[in-house]
Amino acid sequence: MLIPDLSLSVVLDSLNKLFQQVETEREERIHYLLDYFDGNVDAMEEDVNPYFNSQSLSQIPIFTQNLVKRMVEARALVYKARPIYRADDDYLRLSKDLPSASRQLEQYTTLLGTMGFRSDFDGNKMIYRPLHYFYPFFVAGDPNPVAIAYPQLNFSKDANNHKDMWVYWSKAIGDEPARHFLIDGSGAIHSVNQGDVNPYGILPFTFVSRSPNVRDFYSDGATDIVRANLHINIAITELALGIRFGAVGLKYITGVHEDEQITGGGVDEAIVLPPNTTMGQLNPPSGMLSEIVEATRFMVDTVASNNHLRIKWGDKSGDAPSAESLRVQEVENLETREASVEDTWRPFEAKRFEIDRTILAYHGIPISEDYSVNFSEPEAYQAPKERRENWDWLLEKGLITREDILKEINPDIEDSKLQSLLSTRPTGLFNVS
Repeated sequence: MLIPDLSLSVVLDSLNKLFQQVETEREERIHYLLDYFDGNVDAMEEDVNPYFNSQSLSQIPIFTQNLVKRMVEARALVYKARPIYRADDDYLRLSKDLPSASRQLEQYTTLLGTMGFRSDFDGNKMIYRPLHYFYPFFVAGDPNPVAIAYPQLNFSKDANNHKDMWVYWSKAIGDEPARHFLIDGSGAIHSVNQGDVNPYGILPFTFVSRSPNVRDFYSDGATDIVRANLHINIAITELALGIRFGAVGLKYITGVHEDEQITGGGVDEAIVLPPNTTMGQLNPPSGMLSEIVEATRFMVDTVASNNHLRIKWGDKSGDAPSAESLRVQEVENLETREASVEDTWRPFEAKRFEIDRTILAYHGIPISEDYSVNFSEPEAYQAPKERRENWDWLLEKGLITREDILKEINPDIEDSKLQSLLSTRPTGLFNVS
């Protein structure tokens, strides 16, 4: 939302206009994407219903498959392996929940397109919270948000529900101070700090998008995957109907008058027909079911390819692909990950760290500006024999130690157990000391 300035009267007027909206197009899109990511069966069935009449759907349950969650998690590779953070000990101790929160943030950014990330301090550690629903405010000439509002705890679709509570933050601009307060749907302010002051002077939020902002602040999310999920649910529901009708057939009778009765029917009971009547059965074409299966596979493969993913269908030949073949097949996905690291997540880390430093400095905890992140490479598959041979070669060249290997095998190994294993003279593998 573009506003002329951050004066309190302008802010309150803008927030009141926001509360009058029942639901914006973006909110509807977020609901839609989250329903599929969470596997909301009721929402998916509601989407499939319009494509079938009630009589057809009374024959079978609607098929619902959560393709979105699996593809989004496969696409979000940057934080799948825990990054190595290099910073002073105080910050590493206080931000121990960061890797988990960042992994969730990456998945939701892949799903929704644009996310907010709240940094907070509870007195003992940093608290991180991904924001799905938020409303940024802009002033002319500044492409970055100068204020933000978002619902607290719950999100109601009822614009007339004045019990909803919203959180407002702004940064200091010119003569306007940085503000922070709560506001309900009726426009009443509820103070958090004395004077409704934002003590940090900056927005304690980092914003991230899955692709560079070109036309708008928001980037599109995984809409293509969700639409493909809907197509697949429809197609396999059709397949289930085909299987059922193929098994029992669509029966018809000709030559029957309204006052004539038909009795019997069943696998162990003959049907009695009136004179001069005939009975038949319509079955679907024999190739229809296999065509639906192939068409469904094509849809899945297409959306996966467009997201740099590869679907591993069951191999009926019984020949498992080699480790080298698997690595080659994942090249495109890994290249996309590298671009995402440099274009999106490394800048995000730098911005978020400066915000964390500002918050901790306010609370009397100075943090060194030295900070770097080594994004761990996703580990390509290696057969056990290949891994052993690789370890032997690295040991022989002096590039790793036995301690490195033991920690790789068991990252949570206790020091006493580690030292015990290191003191034991190995045989075979790890002969190099």
